[in-house]
Amino acid sequence: MDLFRFLPLITFLLLPSPCRPSGEVPTPAPDQVLIQIQQLIQQGNLPEARTQISKAIQREPRQASLYSLLGVVDAQEKRYHPAEANFRKAISLSPEFQGPYLNLGHLYQENQAADPTAALKAIEVYSRLLKIDPDNQEAHYQLSVLSLGRSDYQGCLEHVHQLPQALQASPQVLAVLCASLGGMGRVSEAERVAQQLLSNNRVNEADITTVLPVLERNRIDSVQIALLEGLASKGLASPGTLHQLGIVYERQGRLEQARSTLEKVAANQTISSSLLLELARIAYKQKDNQGALGYLAHARDLDPKNSAVHFFWGIVCIEEDLPVEALKALREAVSLSPDNAYARYALGDVILKTRDPGEAVVHFQRFCELRPGDPQGRYALGVAYYASGQYDRARLLLEALVNDSITAAGANFYLARLDRQEGNLDSALKRITLALKANDQYADAYSELGQIQMRRRELPLAENAFQKSIQIDPDNYLANLNLLVVYQRTQDPKQEAQAQRFEEVKKKRTEKEQLYLRKIEIRPY
Repeated sequence: MDLFRFLPLITFLLLPSPCRPSGEVPTPAPDQVLIQIQQLIQQGNLPEARTQISKAIQREPRQASLYSLLGVVDAQEKRYHPAEANFRKAISLSPEFQGPYLNLGHLYQENQAADPTAALKAIEVYSRLLKIDPDNQEAHYQLSVLSLGRSDYQGCLEHVHQLPQALQASPQVLAVLCASLGGMGRVSEAERVAQQLLSNNRVNEADITTVLPVLERNRIDSVQIALLEGLASKGLASPGTLHQLGIVYERQGRLEQARSTLEKVAANQTISSSLLLELARIAYKQKDNQGALGYLAHARDLDPKNSAVHFFWGIVCIEEDLPVEALKALREAVSLSPDNAYARYALGDVILKTRDPGEAVVHFQRFCELRPGDPQGRYALGVAYYASGQYDRARLLLEALVNDSITAAGANFYLARLDRQEGNLDSALKRITLALKANDQYADAYSELGQIQMRRRELPLAENAFQKSIQIDPDNYLANLNLLVVYQRTQDPKQEAQAQRFEEVKKKRTEKEQLYLRKIEIRPY
């Protein structure tokens, strides 16, 4: 992982970095030939540089500096293993010559993605250099970087403290120090170093973005926010940096700031469906479903084959009581990504509530295949079996879920219904009691209890159960209907008021069913 900017590979004569080696690099003879080769490398004329190096090696086959320069040419041509071999050859020929150590260390750092052992090899090379020159500033700095990348925060600090005070105050070193303190949990100290870093007039965006992966990995949000806000206030924040700030704001629950920050990102770069999805997610968390749909509409226009966009659209439409729109979107999501378990679940849920439950069974079965350990999926499949009249399958599946804390209430509820329908009222009463024990705020379960008690001719108890259901869910259709039936059977004077109340509930239900059929038009964001 490229956490930090590494220094140029040409270190034979020059080290343009915040850290120069304390000792002078020896300049082997003949000087003019070496200078000429370096000039060719710096001009980018690598083929001619290689030719001149080969000729020079033929004349002086044990000249370490020539192999070091050849390693530089190899490295710039992305020839990793030959470069490694040439730098090591230079070291073996002249163990006191510091340039090849630095070049080899940089080579390893730049190739960590390709070579899993590169970081360890870089540490070994720089450590060998410190045995030759214990005060080598470049080696200490790069070892601090490598230690930070390996989460060795104490080791990182030890190498930073070996640098002169002037270098410790440089932006690059302050960035390393800030990240290591954050990684150690010394957040207040990291925040102070972050302010030092921001107050340095030589700081730039790259100095700060180098430490972000470490801070992000350790979730040191306060330091990240301080650094990113500081960059933004200086006008140094790129869209990518602002994007990171928006992500951290969201994680901290600062949704308004997260949304406005990502809006700025959207205004300053070519907008993508992924950014629109992030904005939609934040709007959804803010309970601004219309705003979320606006972002998603734009994302859908930009990326019509993105399953995630259609899935999210469907979820928002469910919350907005738009099952027709939800059904269309979720069908598209499943079509584009057949193995998206949650899209399958959501589609099955919408179908179960609005259409043929037999079709819902197919989607819940697929969910269970994709996530066999999820009890909610098996519960949903059991409900779909029940709704489609496959009672034996429903009972078999639901009975296996009655002891799971996630599904106990629902599984016992449907098993009670099955028992009541089959006339097994004693078993039904036991089941519904277990359902209410698992969830004492289960309105439908109280309604089912009332129906069982009605069948048992226990009308006062049934009345009490229906009233409890209505207390939890005032518009519960079956509870209001059956409470009216109880009042009619007992000639209770409250039946007239309950009849009026039931008409209100029935009207609301009809209006909601009509609302379900509406469609929406959202203008793209």
